[in-house]
Amino acid sequence: MRPRLRSYLTLFAAALFAPLSGAQELAPNSADLKQIQVRVKSYLLEQATQRQRGDSLSRIEVEINPLDPRLQLPRCSEPTTLIEDSRHHRAGRQTVRVECRGEQPWGIYLSATVKVFRQVITANRLINKRESVNPEDLLLEEHDVTELRSGYFTALDSLTHMQAKRTIRPGQPLSPSLLQAQQLIEKGDTVTIEARGNGLTVRMMGTALSDGEANEQIRVKNNSSEKIIRATVTGPKRVEIVI
Repeated sequence: MRPRLRSYLTLFAAALFAPLSGAQELAPNSADLKQIQVRVKSYLLEQATQRQRGDSLSRIEVEINPLDPRLQLPRCSEPTTLIEDSRHHRAGRQTVRVECRGEQPWGIYLSATVKVFRQVITANRLINKRESVNPEDLLLEEHDVTELRSGYFTALDSLTHMQAKRTIRPGQPLSPSLLQAQQLIEKGDTVTIEARGNGLTVRMMGTALSDGEANEQIRVKNNSSEKIIRATVTGPKRVEIVI
């Protein structure tokens, strides 16, 4: 065989059987880093699911920040312990300490991002300050609720008789800080008083003696009897008493 051909064959064989560049072989008696990361991910997923109380409408994602593959830890002689670190616990960001309490103890921290997606009420158009919020202005969209630190709504009926406290942009999830109860009655308004009891409803006219929001009790003067009563605001220029 020619010397040059023999040299080529030798180089080819060396390349064929050499370990791949960048591959990390697990050293004997060392901990499996991938297995540690999988266990932490499963743990955080279980914890997040429990916090949602099994809400079937939620979708949860857990992303572990990978450990440096060059890290070498002794294989633990007993099952490792996972401790959720409350000092580094923020919405969406979590840290877990993995401890080996065996013959060669060690401890490491793993950080992760936990996302919880839910269908939340979102504005589908620009809603101006003090404008009433109506069902046709809203839609349900999936959002990561760990980022919605001001809260959110999931039911349209929870927004009845509400108005914008400030301008709400299209696509913006609604939160309690963006809304306020709509003023349904102003002082001096002529209102309808509905008196309910024993399956009967009696209506009469009255005059509001103060402003009123939904479900708020206000003072109202019965225009017929001149008697002043306390009644609950149930709608625009409408109050109710139970007799």
